Amino acid sequence: MSRASPASTRLQKVIAQAGLASRRKAEEMISQGRVRVNGRLVTVLGTSVDANDVVVVDGRRLRPRAPMRYVMLHKPSGCVTTTNDEKGRPTVFDLMKYKPVRLFPVGRLDFNTEGLLLLTNDGPLANRLLHPRYGTPRVYLVRVNGTVAEKDLETMRRGVDLPDGRTSPAQVYVVRRFEKTCWLRITLRDGKNRQVHRMLERCGGYGIRRLQRVGLGPLTLAGLALGQFRFLESFEVDKLYQACGLGKAAS
Repeated sequence: MSRASPASTRLQKVIAQAGLASRRKAEEMISQGRVRVNGRLVTVLGTSVDANDVVVVDGRRLRPRAPMRYVMLHKPSGCVTTTNDEKGRPTVFDLMKYKPVRLFPVGRLDFNTEGLLLLTNDGPLANRLLHPRYGTPRVYLVRVNGTVAEKDLETMRRGVDLPDGRTSPAQVYVVRRFEKTCWLRITLRDGKNRQVHRMLERCGGYGIRRLQRVGLGPLTLAGLALGQFRFLESFEVDKLYQACGLGKAAS
């Protein structure tokens, strides 16, 4: 138990990070004499602990929290966004040779969809990024069969009525037109299942030749080759936190 070690953390924060209670409730637990550190009763809120200290709350020892990890993967088509697959198909985790802690995908990309996939063990951040209330932008490049009519683009910009509800207005524009296909750039702020496919099908029966997610909040695929992954820098994690209203990431 320490008070000034650079690696130490306030006791109430450690309890909150373990998922037992909010930080304010953790302070109440300490004041009520429900917390021991290394066998000693602790009631002082300024107390800090480090990784070597044994913290016991209501007679139960806190398990050490796994370090938070944030990985960005450039998913190729032909693999699933799960930890394992009952059909024996390749998964995104097969692409990662180094797995320091158990990670979970933030949302899913379909088997044939490429692009940016975030994997983390930070539950609060993942929940915020997925919750439609916070409107985290997801940016897609889509190659569509046919040339999408302007009226259909306008429908997507206003919102499309789907069986599970109306979509939020999307940002949509044509990147390039060909004789029989075109490329669209679509930015969504809600995350309905197979939303891009269903919007295009609903608007004009358009099929998709290729779908790639190129952005998630402040993250982009810049510099990351197909099938490769990298750990996020701390400033990138901070930007993710700020983008979904969580303030700054814990160090």
